[in-house]
Amino acid sequence: MRRITDELLASGELPEGSRARRDVQEIWDIENYAQQYRRRGGGGGHATQ
Repeated sequence: MRRITDELLASGELPEGSRARRDVQEIWDIENYAQQYRRRGGGGGHATQ
């Protein structure tokens, strides 16, 4: 998922300030947070609600 968001953000295909770009950026931010959390030894790698 993170690789896909990286590629979309880097491609320039999503206009700056567009809803689509904000959504992709939000997904990237969530994935980044989860990755950092796992590196610190938190959780089992699965999100729960």
